[in-house]
Amino acid sequence: MKDVIPNIILYERKVRSALVKDNRAELHDKISRAYGLLRSAQSISSQETMDLLSSVRMGVNLGFIDDLSIPTVNELFIHTQPAHLQKLRKATLDSADRNAARAGYLRHRLSPPALGDKN
Repeated sequence: MKDVIPNIILYERKVRSALVKDNRAELHDKISRAYGLLRSAQSISSQETMDLLSSVRMGVNLGFIDDLSIPTVNELFIHTQPAHLQKLRKATLDSADRNAARAGYLRHRLSPPALGDKN
């Protein structure tokens, strides 16, 4: 494991660099769209959330998104899962209600602070 993991990390960094070099504009657009959808959706599934958050995480790592941190993205990955949403809402939610609650949670967490807010 000690030999394999550093090689995987190195490979991922090389692939990421090649992606940015060859497709910077398209990649930035994909990441920006993902961030926009997460900030504005009214209903969103777990799977779509995971896919979009993965793009956003890459955007944070690449410096395309500078108003969000990796720990916040990690928290969003966890808190948007069905069981966590239901625990936060203190209620059992059906699929449609979870999708709406997930979207509301994401909009709240990802909305820019109001002018004058210190948070």
